[in-house]
Amino acid sequence: MTSGCERPRMSGGPVAAVHPHEIKLHGDVRSDPYYYLADLNHIDTSHYMSAEQEFLEHKTAAWSSLRSELERELNEQLPTTTKTAPVIIDGFEYVREVHAGSQYPRFMRRSSDRETREVVLDLNQLAADSSYFALGDFAISPNNRIVAFTEDRKGDQRYTLRAYDMSEGRYLGLSVPDVAASMAWRNDGQLLYFSLSDRTVFETDLSGDDRAEIFIEPDRSFEVSLRQSRDRRYVVIASENHNSTELRLVDGAGHPLIISPRESGHRYRIRVLDDEYFILTNRRGAGFELARASIDGGHWRYLVLPLTGELQDFEVFTNHLVVQTRSGLGSTIYIMDFGDGEMVEIARSSPGESVSLAANPDVDSAGVRFQVSGYVTPEKLLEYDFNTGFAAVIAEENIAGLDDYVVEEKWFRGRDGTRVPVPLMYRKAKASRPR
Repeated sequence: MTSGCERPRMSGGPVAAVHPHEIKLHGDVRSDPYYYLADLNHIDTSHYMSAEQEFLEHKTAAWSSLRSELERELNEQLPTTTKTAPVIIDGFEYVREVHAGSQYPRFMRRSSDRETREVVLDLNQLAADSSYFALGDFAISPNNRIVAFTEDRKGDQRYTLRAYDMSEGRYLGLSVPDVAASMAWRNDGQLLYFSLSDRTVFETDLSGDDRAEIFIEPDRSFEVSLRQSRDRRYVVIASENHNSTELRLVDGAGHPLIISPRESGHRYRIRVLDDEYFILTNRRGAGFELARASIDGGHWRYLVLPLTGELQDFEVFTNHLVVQTRSGLGSTIYIMDFGDGEMVEIARSSPGESVSLAANPDVDSAGVRFQVSGYVTPEKLLEYDFNTGFAAVIAEENIAGLDDYVVEEKWFRGRDGTRVPVPLMYRKAKASRPR
């Protein structure tokens, strides 16, 4: 009776070779005869991947003309050159751009007192001799001369840590394989923090030879990531899994400070401002709250904010606090001036839209950037000026035809009483017809 519901299987496909292999973990033993497929250098892995590609091309040969037509139509909708809005960090304007005929982006920067630009990283140049290339992450040194980056040339997300001297236009000898994507500079610019794929964090000089172990994450369910605080004083070591967070601040002398020891169900994130930090935490309940505390110690002082909806995200600037809330399907962004404590709404999503905070790396910025996007709203990047109270569009996607559509948000109750949101999108010409 159920055989008619089974999904038909494609016949004649390649079959991978079998190599017996036992995996022992936590006292259990299991057999995985295809374990070798994780090794891209294994001869049978190469044979199997080639056979899969040939099988795919054979089965889809009849669609080749349609595929080419769809690719052509999609490419016609894409701009030949793309460029992001400048991000200002330490007096430099950074942009990401992709030129016609290029497969990868190029990161450029320009000093505020110079007209000429310089290359930060050109991924087309880096990928020239590789069949695969992916950038993991990059970070600029405190003296703004060297960019450290991680690259993957195999597709297995095992990166190599390298460094490029922008002032001299040459790659340094640093090459550390089998690392995770993220890294961070220590505040003196002499040492880099990185983590291996086994979640061990090290610091190294730019030769890669002088290394010291900093931290070992003992729980395999946790992922480790690294970043530098926006004021560049600390390296932030984040250990996180699906329901717990543990953050460490490491100062220039290598002294670690645990913000809050890991606790099941407790998730949090922080922003450092001068000698204190702000923390978005769910320690006291299911929802998130904002608190602030001194880095030297002391109790968390929870903020009572006149907001509508649940806290989702936040950002801290020298004189302002910015928060993002969510209510139903809608999102709202507020700002608070530390001077007078006044909370002002600066953006609210319309039906079918989302409003969210964008990257804001400069704590001394005169404005906050946020994004607006939706079913019929091209993605826009805006910057709200703290002084003028005006939000200007600084980047926007150009997508034709969206003005022909409208979006509604409807709510229905399920059989268990739960309210379920259902967005409806349709052409304006059909708006008067029964739906």
